[in-house]
Amino acid sequence: MKRKFMKASEQRYVTTCLKAFTIIICVAVLFGCARPTTHIKAFSMASEELATQAILGYEVLNETTVQRKIAEVAADPKQLPDEDTFVGLLEGNKNLAIRMMALDYLRDYSAAFGDLSTADVRTDINEASKDLYGALIGLKDTFKKETGKDVGIGDDDLAIIATAVDAIGDVIIEAKRRGAIKTIVIRADPAVQNVSKLLKDEIPTFAEFVKSNLSTIETEMIKSYQERAEGLTFDQRVKYIQRIRKQHQIVRDTENFFKDVGTAAGMLGTSHAALREAVEENKFTTPELIQQIGELVDFTKSLRKFHKELIESK
Repeated sequence: MKRKFMKASEQRYVTTCLKAFTIIICVAVLFGCARPTTHIKAFSMASEELATQAILGYEVLNETTVQRKIAEVAADPKQLPDEDTFVGLLEGNKNLAIRMMALDYLRDYSAAFGDLSTADVRTDINEASKDLYGALIGLKDTFKKETGKDVGIGDDDLAIIATAVDAIGDVIIEAKRRGAIKTIVIRADPAVQNVSKLLKDEIPTFAEFVKSNLSTIETEMIKSYQERAEGLTFDQRVKYIQRIRKQHQIVRDTENFFKDVGTAAGMLGTSHAALREAVEENKFTTPELIQQIGELVDFTKSLRKFHKELIESK
């Protein structure tokens, strides 16, 4: 099944979410939580943003493969591009494509249970629960395809979650909503932990490959500059070197970027575990959970910065 992973509208949405998250935390600290699930929504937004950045990490991996091929063809005037020139790593690697889908489902899960925590009418509850079930089933199926193992959530768990969500009622009863959220977090936690560990262990291993791709592009840019430098004006040479400098900075930062994504994926598991521990005690906000949310947000800032630099370098 082919899924779309990131649109410009989604990037704007993520930015809006992070701004909203800051407001939520400030209001919670100053006035206390008017709704006990306030930090559930904050956690949801931070987790969704984290999953988005992890997806973008894979897209960087895919795109840099194509960029390297184009740079190699462009460096040799006698060489012509062919169909393979424009095939990225993901298109030719089924296992990575499955991981992309798992990441996308993890993002859907984070968004859905966050929406459930703030829905005010039954139609919104139904929509959020539909997205939630789809995300959890998707996680279960894709993890099984990739690892041959169960992700940690089964049909019985899904049935229990469905019963808890249905119990919320047509007129939203906050106690029932909290009960549903508690059930979702506890039942889904093994799946979140397994996917988080997979990403934590795997994503950093791609760093050297991407760095090699980007280094090849930098090398070809330098060769091109050497061949053209005598025919360029001073200002043109400065502009060209500035482009090479940007590429060099990206090459330098790539390894740290993928390490950060892996670390952040591990933090997602840790944060979800903190959320599980809180709801098990019928708490929907704890100092530990607030700290975990803040750390997730801080981490994603550095990941977004890398993407901005990558876009500006093109």
